[in-house]
Amino acid sequence: MTQSETLVGRTLGPLRIRSRLAKGGFGIIYRASHEEHGDVVVKTIAPGYAADARALRRLAREAEAAGRIDHPNVVRGFGFHELEEQRLVVAEFVAGGSLDTWLEGCGGSLPIGHALAIARDIAAGLGAAHAAGLVHRDLKPANVFLVPPAARGVAPVAKVGDLGLVLRVSGKRLDSQTDLTGKGRALGTPAYMAPEQWRSAHDVDGRSDLYSLGVLLHEMIAGAEPIDAENVAQLLYAHLNDPPIPLRDHAPGAPETVEELILHLLAKRPQDRPRDAAAVETELVGLIASL
Repeated sequence: MTQSETLVGRTLGPLRIRSRLAKGGFGIIYRASHEEHGDVVVKTIAPGYAADARALRRLAREAEAAGRIDHPNVVRGFGFHELEEQRLVVAEFVAGGSLDTWLEGCGGSLPIGHALAIARDIAAGLGAAHAAGLVHRDLKPANVFLVPPAARGVAPVAKVGDLGLVLRVSGKRLDSQTDLTGKGRALGTPAYMAPEQWRSAHDVDGRSDLYSLGVLLHEMIAGAEPIDAENVAQLLYAHLNDPPIPLRDHAPGAPETVEELILHLLAKRPQDRPRDAAAVETELVGLIASL
């Protein structure tokens, strides 16, 4: 299948492809009906990866690993499939869409209580992934999905998804296999990448995801990122060397305790960040209660 072709209307095994949602880095993303799982998202594999047997094996293994994380704050994966010559990743469909869409609809920022609740859910989801030995490496608003709230004024439930760059870790060492995007290349989205991700695709662990969460929480509250740069080169230098912009420079009404948490998450050295996602979740629960 080429990137210009469509699967809309086709039936592939237990899948009925209903509509095209987007074009992503790995291929085209569709909404579909699954005989067992109901509404699902189907991600096709772009030609550049479809010809790479090692990349396909890696993607299949990680899709299956993600499927074993049964947690309310993680988008459930339903595995890697080869159906009628199509290579597909199937995952839970989340009706509320992605966080970046919500931020755009809210003018770029959220009420602080909602931002903290979403961050708490993300921390819980990351904790489940880390406990399963998985590091996300590409946490950003486009990879967080929201379940619409049952009532007005209530924060949506957040689910961490799109584990396309996930890595399995053994102890503190990553798998030695070549990364999906090529040996020696940094993986992630520049604005959200921890300093160690800029240095090496392999010098990461769960604390790299916590740094990304710090960027994300600052952005949800302030409507701006804590690292200001005009191009990727400046962004690289700033993430490695410059202190982040304090939250209250962008959002003067934010509590000092929230700013302190974000600065803790954005520490340059992994060992200076919170010890794990569970500790961050606990702190966020306390901050929400204090509001």
